Amino acid sequence: TSTASLLRFESVSHQLLGDDEPKFSNLTFMLPPASCVVLTGALGCGKSAALRMIVGMEAPHSGRITVEQTALDGLNEDGLDNVRKRIGYVPEKGALLSNLNLFENMVLPYRYHAEPTEDEVDTRAKETLELLRMPPLPRVIPPNASSSLRRQVALARALILRPPLLVLDSPVTGMDHNS
Repeated sequence: TSTASLLRFESVSHQLLGDDEPKFSNLTFMLPPASCVVLTGALGCGKSAALRMIVGMEAPHSGRITVEQTALDGLNEDGLDNVRKRIGYVPEKGALLSNLNLFENMVLPYRYHAEPTEDEVDTRAKETLELLRMPPLPRVIPPNASSSLRRQVALARALILRPPLLVLDSPVTGMDHNS
């Protein structure tokens, strides 16, 4: 087996405060480049929690998570920020900001991490939409868009930095068949 990995879970467990039993324990896997891992299980077994751990939104009860040879345990906010810009993350509900229109939501990580010019923003947005075979976005806020379009925008936002690791929580929930 190769030691190079995009993601590594080593004996990771997740237990909610006050629970007698962990949601999961001893979760161990390695994700090499150009591969895919699918977490499956019953409702409430901790799949979403495991994905939130990858982006540092939750810490494991025990075990270690490594993203591109960077262990997440003990990282400060700057360290987590450096890891997060290498991960495209689509949470289960999409997490679009309701005070920004769809376009602004999509380009937000690019503006934050790359500090591009407006021309660079427009070019990257166009490339990302083309990658997903999406038309230009209507300039509406998320509550005024279909759930399918909101999910597509969340995916576009996750891809706009061209991250080596893409984490999708319930990726087809809320999407229409054609999307």
